[in-house]
Parts: sequence; structure tokens; C-alpha cells
Amino acid sequence: MFLFICSCVSSEYFEIGDYDHSTYIGNEKPIFVKFYNPSCPHCFGMSDDFWQVSQMFVDVLFAGIDCTEHKELCRFYNVNKQPIVKLFLKNDKTGFVYEGDMDADSFADFIEKKTNLIAKRPPKILFMLNPNNHENWLSKYPCTFMMPYSTKFNHHKKFLGEIREAAHAFKYQNNVSIGLVKCDKYPALCNDIGDDGYPLGILIVNGIKFGYDDIPISSVVVDVVNKQCQTKRQKNGLLDDTAGIIKEASTLIPMLFGEPLEVIEKLKKIEGTDEYLKCYNRIRDKGYNQIVIDIKKMESVLGSEKVSGNLLDSIKVKLNVYKEFAKYNKKEL
Repeated sequence: MFLFICSCVSSEYFEIGDYDHSTYIGNEKPIFVKFYNPSCPHCFGMSDDFWQVSQMFVDVLFAGIDCTEHKELCRFYNVNKQPIVKLFLKNDKTGFVYEGDMDADSFADFIEKKTNLIAKRPPKILFMLNPNNHENWLSKYPCTFMMPYSTKFNHHKKFLGEIREAAHAFKYQNNVSIGLVKCDKYPALCNDIGDDGYPLGILIVNGIKFGYDDIPISSVVVDVVNKQCQTKRQKNGLLDDTAGIIKEASTLIPMLFGEPLEVIEKLKKIEGTDEYLKCYNRIRDKGYNQIVIDIKKMESVLGSEKVSGNLLDSIKVKLNVYKEFAKYNKKEL
């Protein structure tokens, strides 16, 4: 059996109905279709995973049919309850009924098996918790943030996208993990959640739990985790502008170019000042304009994020220190 690798370009989810279903179903491309009811909790619960799997394939279409608006069409495709998901292969109008778990990875496995196409799966940034991995997750990371998610709470539905953004902020942080547990499926993991659906998030730092109700947006989650876990992450996953900055060392920068030997000895006695000393030596050997060039190069690398997370962190620390030196013009130096 031959497997054809998909390119990294993703499909786009779209809605179809009475007038255009035959344009897409049973034609030149496989199509994965969800038949749903907008008021159905399980339909809403799987919508984010359906969108996620649509980003994994380029040669598969992804569509939805609202059975409250297109009742006859759903009957035509032998759909009498929702949600139902079907995969229609090329020139096939019968389709294969999907019967597995309603999550993105399971959807992708099913599509791969039926089409011989391989999904372009993104890195696991938001950890999906279940009874088999929960304890190991807690023991692996000294700082974890868990969102208990249930389809019966509207505020959980609204917060789902925010927790995914928050997880993105800590994608390079080795001691922090953001997780989500589906309470409808694993209620035993949601014992800390009240009948009102709160707390909305649970932060566990070295075994100590903190419950949070008022964390409506991802930036608040990032701030909470940074404060409690002593991290310095931005929403884009990079370290913030304070990483690597030592106030005591920064105050000595102007003095480096007056009585350098004495100041260098002071810097050496301050823990964590290697980048300060390296930057001073760079200016001394190559001139001030060199660090201006270096700053532009480092900003370009950080913008592309084409290197490892560890390297990005070291570059960001170096950049922050170089910018401390750049505050002083050549005349002052």
C-alpha cells in the first residue's frame, strides 16, 4: 500500500446544503462531513476537534450540514440523529460512518486509513488528559494548568479557544504544561468542579492546587502561570523582554567604557552576567555598530521561529541584553 504525503497547506471547513451538496459529495476529492444540530451539546463539543482535523489535510474537504435547516438532505444521507460524521471518498455518495472518539487525532486516523493520505499533525501544545495519562502528566511537570471542559457550560465553550492560545505561550517551557480534560467523558477527573462549572481553571504548582474563576481570556491565564510558575513567557511562546536582564548589571553598563577593568570585576561577581560580558567584548572588538547588526539578525531569527525552542530562548536572552547596551549611543560609550 502506498501512502501519499500531504503538503502543509490545510483545507478550510465550510457549510453545505440543499443546493450545493452534490457539488462536493461524491466528486473528485474525499470529503469528511459532520451532520449536526446547533443546539446539540455533543455537536458543539466536537466542533473544535473537527476544525483541528481540517487543518491537517490538503487533499480532503471538510464540511458541515445543519440538519435543522436541511432535514430532507440529512434523511437523504441516512442521518436520523446528530452528530453523525461520514467520510465520502472520490465518486462515492454512500460514505463511511465514523464510529470512533470525537477528537482530532481519532478523526485523522480514520481518514488516513480510508484514503491512504497522511495527516500533517501539529505539535501537541494543549495536552489532552484522560485517566491513563493524568497522573504521569502531573508528575512530569512541576507546574500544570488544567481546564475542565464540559459541553453543558456556556462559559466553558467560550473559554476553549482561550486555553488553546494560552497553551501556545508555553510551548517552549519545559517545566510547564497546559492540559484539558473532557468532563463529559472523564467525570472522575473533574471532581474539583462545582455544579456551576467553576473553577474554570486549576493551577497545580509542586502539588499545591489553585482554583481560578475569573480568567476570561488567554492573556490572563498566561499572566497567572508566569507569576505562579516564575516563568517569563509571551503569548507567542517567546521569552519576554525582561528575560536575562539583571538590574544591578544594567546600571553598570555606562561605566564599562570609563574604568572597564574595575567594572568588569564587579560584573563577574554578579551571578548570570555572562551575556553582559560577551556583549561588552563584542563592542570592544568589533565596534558599537556590530551589536546593531547583531540585534537585527536576532530579531529576524526570532520572527521566523525556525530553530529549536532552547535556541530561541538563548537568542532572546542575548537580544534583551544587547538592547540594554543599545540604549547608550556611541558617544556615551
